[in-house]
Formats: sequence, structure tokens, C-alpha cells
Amino acid sequence: MRISKIFLKDFRGFPGEYEFILGEPGKNLLIHGENGAGKSSLFHALDQFLQASRTKIDITSHRNIFIEPAEPSIKLDIVAFTESGDRAEGSGTYEWSVESTPESQALIEEAAKTRGCLDYKALLQTHFVHLKSESVDIFDLLIESLLVHFENPISKRLFGEEWKLILERKGAKLTQREREELLVIIEKFNQGLKAVIPDVTYWCNELLKAFDQNVAIDMEVCSSAKVTFRPKNFFRPQVHVVADYAGQLLAGHHRFLNEARLSAIAIALYLASLMLSPKSRLKVIVLDDVLIGLDMSNRMPVLKILQTHFPGWQIIILTHDRVWYEMVRHQTQETDWCYYELHCGKDIEKGFDRPYSRTIKEGWEHLLQRARYHLQQHDERAAAVYARAAFEYKIKKYCEKKKVRVQYSVDVAEVKANWLWEAIKDKLTAEGKRAAAGAIIADLETYRRVVLNPFSHETAAPVVRAEIEGAINAVEALRHLP
Repeated sequence: MRISKIFLKDFRGFPGEYEFILGEPGKNLLIHGENGAGKSSLFHALDQFLQASRTKIDITSHRNIFIEPAEPSIKLDIVAFTESGDRAEGSGTYEWSVESTPESQALIEEAAKTRGCLDYKALLQTHFVHLKSESVDIFDLLIESLLVHFENPISKRLFGEEWKLILERKGAKLTQREREELLVIIEKFNQGLKAVIPDVTYWCNELLKAFDQNVAIDMEVCSSAKVTFRPKNFFRPQVHVVADYAGQLLAGHHRFLNEARLSAIAIALYLASLMLSPKSRLKVIVLDDVLIGLDMSNRMPVLKILQTHFPGWQIIILTHDRVWYEMVRHQTQETDWCYYELHCGKDIEKGFDRPYSRTIKEGWEHLLQRARYHLQQHDERAAAVYARAAFEYKIKKYCEKKKVRVQYSVDVAEVKANWLWEAIKDKLTAEGKRAAAGAIIADLETYRRVVLNPFSHETAAPVVRAEIEGAINAVEALRHLP
């Protein structure tokens, strides 16, 4: 099952009504937004919606302060289809508002147990919060977040529920029988924790290999949960993370390794826990700027990990980094992704900042459609611009797919369309395919001079409508380029 539509009203940074359409049966979502444009509000909307299915959360605490009276609500359209094309059981609109709650909704409760809602603050729990300590103890992180919905293989209870039960009983006045029962619960909790740590460690290290940072981790239960009654004491477990860098075991790795390696460990640890999460019909990963500690070369492995290890999950990526946004969009174009941009603008009437959203559709087919649309509206200049954009997009994708050698520039923005086009022609000539593509090349050569170059749009001499239509047809013919 997948989310096909997200509807927000008066929630945190979203005053009024907003809608994000992901299509059916629900594509992955990439959003670029400048600071203050609502990315974190959307992240919290999804995270809190899922949590509200298991915990009572007052949605009015998230109301937008500029709307009076505010009526905060979140609606998710969730859909799946049977083989016959009918909507599967569970498809429909789920709502969280003052009047309605996703609590006790089986589908949402399942999704809450597997939710991968991660922001940069969450990643800091794996290293930054321990800077004053000699070691990194992630027991709280494991039991409150990573393994909270994971079943203890010994007791068959969820770790989160079992730990809550222990905390409730350890401070209560107990009979001798209740004390003995508590000791049994604690022992099974300790055994279960030790049993699952190797699996988390294994998958974390498997994912770390994708970063090619020569880093691995080991996790050890250094001390177990323990309670004594005379005197009455309670001891929390400790689970330490130790990093190995280039074959060297590091003491205090959180103070030694650079930000990129620490972020890689944190991301791998979180994603490894998701791989061990319970089964769910709806599985969602939401990443809110979690990659800002990684340089660009270390961000692409994250996208590869998501595509390789989480093919059945719906991925939502939020970022303020324009370059990263464009790279992901380029890598995922013409696949099951959709794209939005969020901008922060002034509300003229009320004076506060509000987000403005727009969907981005810039695949080759879409650009050609826009070119034809503007030509029908007698806006020849706009039609020519879209035709040129379609031409440049198509030859970039062709060069990537066919591994065409192109003139190099440190600044990717300086790679000119002419370099790509000449490289394509040279490759076709070398492979003996130039003659087969002769008509396509001849048409494009003609229209490149009059339409498909940036200077033609600034000239005082009008570009003939027929020339623009011919250019659009010539670009469309690129689909047949061998």
C-alpha cells in the first residue's frame, strides 16, 4: 500500500489548506524547500500522524498560530490495487483532526511500527550527544526508537512494551511473587536484547560498505538490566558502539572520526533497524535533511541503499540543498518518483510568511508537451524555450545511457549542449550508425541554428511558427536515435 495524497490544514507552518499529490498507487516523493518553507512541518505531520495511531497526541498543540480559529487536520489517501485493478482492502482516506483520529486503525498502527521518520537531530543521538563521554551508549536510542516495535525473540513481547513494563514495576511495591515475575521479565529482556544486537550490527555493516569509507562498527551489551530489592536498586543496561576504521579499533571514535563517517554510521544504523522491523502493508521512510553531514560523493550511496535494500518502501526525501535535489531528480527521472518545490513567501493580507508549493514535472515528454501547449497558445518564444529544454534533457540522458564520452568541465553547469551533441555524433560515426541516424541529425542541425540555441530567443527577428513546430518534431524524433 502507498500514500497517494497528503492533505494538510492549519498544521504547524501550513496556514490554510495544502495538498501533495503522489499519484496512484503512490510514488516516492522528493521535495526541495528553502528554510522556513515548511519541510519540517511536513516531516512532523507524517511522523506525528503515524504516532497518533498508538499514542494519544493532541493535534491542537500543532495548530498554526496565525489562523484563528485554526482547525488543524491531516489526511492521507492510502491505496493499493488488486490484480484485477480493484482497490485493495484498507484503501481509503485516513484522518487526524480534533474530531477524528487514526488510533486503532490497523493499517496505520502497522505503519507506525515500521515508520522510518528520520531528521538530522535524530542522527545526532548516535554520536554528538556523547561527546563528553568516553564511550557511545545507544541503549536509550535502541529501546525508545530503533527497536521499540521489534519483537523480543525470547519473550515474544515488543521491546518497547516490555521495557515500559519493567520501568513501571521496578518502582512499585511488589509482593514476593511479583518480584520473582519481574526478575523473569528482566532476564528474558536481557536475553532478547543480546540476541538481536548481532543482527542490527550485521546489517549496519552491510549498509556501511556502500559508503566505501573503510568503517565498520561493533555493538556490545556491556551491562544488563538488573534489579535488587534489599537494598532497592535498579541498573539500566548499556549498549556501546565501537567503530573500526581501516582495521584499527578506535577508542572514542565519536571524537575521532570526521562528520561524514559519523553520519554514515548513524544513517546505516537507523536503516539497519528498519530492515528488521515488523511486516506492514504500508512502509514509509521519511528523511528530512539527514544527509547534511555528508559531502556529495557520500550522499549518492544513500540513494543506492534505498533503491537496493528498500524496494517495497515508499521513500520521501526533504532537502534544502538545491544541488542534491537536482542530482536525485536527475537520477530518478522517468521512474516512480514525483517532485515538489516549497517556497517561502509573504502573505500580503496578513503579513506573515507562508509556504507556497508547486509540483515539478520536467521529464522529456513533459517538456515536449509544454512546448506544444505554448505553440497552440501562440506563445512562440516560450514554445522554443521548452523545445530547447527537451532537446538538452534528451541528449543528456542519451549520453548517460550510452556512456558517451563528453568534454570534461569541473563545473557541471558549464557542460554545453553543443559538447554533448557533437560527442553523440562522433560516437554514432565511430559505431557505423551515422547513416541510419542521418535524417534525425540533419533535421536537428537545421533547427538548432534557428530555434534550439539560447541566442535565437533574444533576436529581434521573429522565429517562424512552422520552424518551432519542426524543431519540436525533430526533438521528438530523438527517441529513435540508435
